[in-house]
Amino acid sequence: MRIRTAIAVTAAALLLVPATAAGAGAAQLKATHQNTVVACEGPVLWHFVHNQVSATTTTPGQLTASFSTAGTVVVGASKVLQHVRHYDVMTDSGDTLLGASDTIAEAKLVLSHYECMPGTPPPDDECVAGDTVTVTWAVELGDPTKWGLYETSSQPVSLLPGTYSVTLTSTDVNHRANFQTNQDQEQWYVHLMLGGSHVTSSGTIADLPTDVTTLTQSVGTVTLPDGADTAVATHALAGTDPTTWGSPESVEPTTAVFTCI
Repeated sequence: MRIRTAIAVTAAALLLVPATAAGAGAAQLKATHQNTVVACEGPVLWHFVHNQVSATTTTPGQLTASFSTAGTVVVGASKVLQHVRHYDVMTDSGDTLLGASDTIAEAKLVLSHYECMPGTPPPDDECVAGDTVTVTWAVELGDPTKWGLYETSSQPVSLLPGTYSVTLTSTDVNHRANFQTNQDQEQWYVHLMLGGSHVTSSGTIADLPTDVTTLTQSVGTVTLPDGADTAVATHALAGTDPTTWGSPESVEPTTAVFTCI
């Protein structure tokens, strides 16, 4: 993966502070994001997100990330929002993310995405064939039986102008044979945004079979004339009255992989 896009990372976000062991009150990185390896032509920017932080939590947060080569890196939050904390870590190419934790015990810590960082990007850049960008989520969409229905979930992304093939992965760890067989629309797709405006949408992944926990599927291509900065995982039934769904239709939008073609 090689993305020739300059990203401004604040000095405060990448300031290393003395490493401390993760305590009992630390949120651990989602297991599926551990042991991630990224190979680039230049440095790698790892972007972590702690979602669903309660409004009463005022701590900005501090992330401890472990890598096979870079070792232990501790950074403060690069962005602090009411319910979300963002962290940025830079390593050399080819390093392996072994694990991470932060100082906020509630909710979920995930690897949002990673990007290859060049030295100086050329003007009017476009994506290079074969380059990939992976976006991850850690939220369940489409369960109206739970408090606070999530129909969409947004993640930051840096997609250069160009055409991309899109591959989506769905997950539902509760699936087993003959479990809620009336769920036939456990589906989602991705809205791509730029500067707060809608650019285009991906195709929709097929319904997750009842006895299957994970489904990965190519859903076609998208063309981005000016790129995109936000990926919004969207339930196929988003915008309709949840009471008319007939069943939870819950599904986790695990990853979206964009490959420049």
